[in-house]
Amino acid sequence: MKGASLGLIFGILLGAAGVRVVDRVHGAKLEEAGKAVGERDPRLRESEDAVGKLEKALADARAENAALAGRVSELEAKKSAPSPAETAVAVAAERKNPWKELGASLYKLRDKMKDGGDSPEAQQVMMELLGLIGKIAKENGVTIEEAMLSPDGFPMLMLSILDAAGVTPDAVQAQKIEEILAGGREAWKEYLGHRGDLSRLEQRRDLMLLDAKTAEAIRQSFSSGQEGTLKEIGLFDANINFGNNHHIGGSRESIVEGLKSGWASDLKLDDAQKSMLAPVVDDYMRGYDAMQEDWARRAQAGQKVTSRQRSAEEVDLMIRTQKRIGDTVRLDDKQAEALKNWATSYGYTYSEPGR
Repeated sequence: MKGASLGLIFGILLGAAGVRVVDRVHGAKLEEAGKAVGERDPRLRESEDAVGKLEKALADARAENAALAGRVSELEAKKSAPSPAETAVAVAAERKNPWKELGASLYKLRDKMKDGGDSPEAQQVMMELLGLIGKIAKENGVTIEEAMLSPDGFPMLMLSILDAAGVTPDAVQAQKIEEILAGGREAWKEYLGHRGDLSRLEQRRDLMLLDAKTAEAIRQSFSSGQEGTLKEIGLFDANINFGNNHHIGGSRESIVEGLKSGWASDLKLDDAQKSMLAPVVDDYMRGYDAMQEDWARRAQAGQKVTSRQRSAEEVDLMIRTQKRIGDTVRLDDKQAEALKNWATSYGYTYSEPGR
């Protein structure tokens, strides 16, 4: 379980403002009654000019009072309205965090979790955690991996652990986190809306982008002390596993054969179809070699290439390869479905000097 992101979809509790309604029906009836009295009693009627002047003066006064009331309201609002940061803290405090108890348990067992989580207490907590993830996956119609990587899960778990440790994000951090979560939720909705049109590899790429916009962005707002708290758990230290990875080592010839055999096995291809993979493997290896050389150049120039960036580029290459297979090899319906559901990213290392 080390390095896994945990997912959950659930909304922020919103308060509703009350609205006072003016009964205009009764107001109109009172006005009509007043006119009737004036018509019946001449002593209450003024000349048309006088009435016109009074009505204009009254209208002007009402307009001035309305404008003044508006200015007063604006000043009071500016004086009493909380700052965005204060609002973010209030929202965070009111939000129900379903990870609260699990986060507290994980923090309490942090020493045992860091040692591998093999104690009975740690195993119990992990079972509860996995049970919650499974429930969320079922409710949202997604896989366990998707549930783990949903924007409101992993960040909320991290925040619950920080709360348990007494290092809750301050007002400025809370404001930034709320902005990130809001954007992450919108991105998650978009992902759910079109995930059915994506291959598993494309889903994997989108989940990586989604996680970078949420969990990773939130972690960048944490202080060194807060990051240290997460490191005490040990659950977040490793790189996130976004899918299956298969690495091959050996000579170029053995790697070529390993890729062809691996892909043919994954997609249930026959020997004739496997032979058609040769040009696809050549293209893939040219792209993979170029990618490795680019990483080496960037590293030599002092440009850090993160494991996340490497994984993203590897998946992009696999997506291009996936589409090339679909265009090159004649597949039956089951094989085409297997290609869409293909979720393994391949890599290799040459064992021979200079290849």
